[in-house]
Amino acid sequence: ISGESGAGKTETAKILLQYLAAVSAPAGGDLHKRVLQTNPIMENFGNARTVWNNNSSRFGKFLTLQFSPTGRMQGAFMKTYLLEKSRITQQLTGEQNYHVLYQVAKGVPADLKSKYGMGAVDAWKYLNLDAKHPAQWDLFPATFEELSAAMDAIPTVAKLKDCAWRILIAILHLGNAQFKGTGEDDAVFVDAKPVAMAASCLGCEEQQLSKAICTMNIKAGLDWIAKP
Repeated sequence: ISGESGAGKTETAKILLQYLAAVSAPAGGDLHKRVLQTNPIMENFGNARTVWNNNSSRFGKFLTLQFSPTGRMQGAFMKTYLLEKSRITQQLTGEQNYHVLYQVAKGVPADLKSKYGMGAVDAWKYLNLDAKHPAQWDLFPATFEELSAAMDAIPTVAKLKDCAWRILIAILHLGNAQFKGTGEDDAVFVDAKPVAMAASCLGCEEQQLSKAICTMNIKAGLDWIAKP
């Protein structure tokens, strides 16, 4: 399926998947529903607003559908997944980050917001929001509740959902971190709060996370050298 941005490649692929799932669904099973629920997950995690398209797919995937000899769907397997990672930390003027980061910033339960010190949606630097470029919630492919329900529908994904929310909250916090120099190469955090919150989300020690971000390990022969 080919075409330029916004031509409808992703929508066409979804229609094909819906058709194949409908005509090959085993009687009494919900496998086809689970396969279709991968769509809102992939779209929220891999789609973003660009200057060309409000819901542009910023990833490539190779999805294999598995059928029995009689033509019944038996499963689906994603063999390849390539994401435009650079978008997470930087977007062009007027463009936005991946939809899921906005959904998490706005939609996670109140107890998680309180526990991990989450403020207003427009306070997160990675979301690239201002008065001229607000979040267009009505153009997102799904709400946070619909995304959460889609993840619950797939047993292997449901058990990872809470962990996914914590990782995404940690990314938002790290995006708000600022650095300052203390020497020729050394860098330290201006404010320890973002890295402390990120460490809490990730379940690791704040000191170790700070060290991992502010130093790099170089292998020289058989030895590892930590460089600021």
